[in-house]
Amino acid sequence: MMTSLPPDAALRLAAIVESSDDAIVSKDLNGVITSWNRGAERLFGYTAEEAVGRSITMVIPSDRLGEEEFVLQRIRDGQLVEHFDTIRCRKDGTSVAVSLTISPIRNSSGTIIGASKIARNISERKRIEQELEQLQQRLMALTGASASILGSPDVDGVLSATIELARGVFSSDGYAIWRAGLDSWRIVRSYGVSDAFAERIVQRSPEPDGGPGAPFSEPLVCEDIDTVPGVAALRDAYHREGIASMIVFPLLIHGERSGTMAFYSRRRRTY
Repeated sequence: MMTSLPPDAALRLAAIVESSDDAIVSKDLNGVITSWNRGAERLFGYTAEEAVGRSITMVIPSDRLGEEEFVLQRIRDGQLVEHFDTIRCRKDGTSVAVSLTISPIRNSSGTIIGASKIARNISERKRIEQELEQLQQRLMALTGASASILGSPDVDGVLSATIELARGVFSSDGYAIWRAGLDSWRIVRSYGVSDAFAERIVQRSPEPDGGPGAPFSEPLVCEDIDTVPGVAALRDAYHREGIASMIVFPLLIHGERSGTMAFYSRRRRTY
């Protein structure tokens, strides 16, 4: 009976390294690249033939070259460098955010002869972190502005503060607060739109349930003014103003949807 021998451990390790999604690179103590897997080819754009024998500094931005000496010194001291977040350069000149783990490589006698580096692309993680930071900043601005609005003793102050709040937390080309009257809607405060647009009086249709205000309880999203049936009657005014997209939020005033906050964009926008 024939039996299959287990694959050589070195061959097995080489196969794992070569198939890894992460960039796995080895270098000597002078920073010269000695191995370069397919993950490194995908991440940095250089083939193994282009990379091996060259200095690892070819993927390090000029303003971060000091990091390499820091890492090599840690490696010479036998220390592991873990989860070191930094920026590296691709062959095409673009930058990529990476997290590095660097380990000493020892020969059979235990002498350190180089370093093994694993680089993981963290661009998506950095993008999410940046978005969360921006969201936190907007929420902090919202908290502060809300306190200012609640402390305002007059309607004009509330309207002005609301527009300033809107500008701080939601980037757009134009803003308007609309109020419902007995039979019409009008803009009571605006920013970024013309006087002609802001001075219009729009006849309103009552809600199906007989209510006095906005006929929608959720934000009204109009990514393309020309394709939304509900705003057809106002389309000419939007065209004259150059408005291509908008999103409108109903405002509860004394418990009724008798106001709206509109954000206007002069280019097509996905909300």
